[in-house]
Amino acid sequence: MFELLLEARELYLQDVILNGKRYDRYVDDFINSHRYINCNSAICRNCHEMNIHIVKGLLNVLLRFTLVLICNTKISEKSDMAKS
Repeated sequence: MFELLLEARELYLQDVILNGKRYDRYVDDFINSHRYINCNSAICRNCHEMNIHIVKGLLNVLLRFTLVLICNTKISEKSDMAKS
């Protein structure tokens, strides 16, 4: 799973930061591009699918966390401007 997270970080920096791809599109593309594994064992496939869903959940939590930070920063800035 750590390797998936490292790759997700690299693709995030490339796709979202450098190329301006929407974050939700990046998450969908990343998850869809990692569905297949070269293993016929049900255990391997189930474990991989579990890891993919964990990574997707983490990426979605990161999005919500980032949006909350942005909203709180804007509210704080407006509050500071009103005090001036």
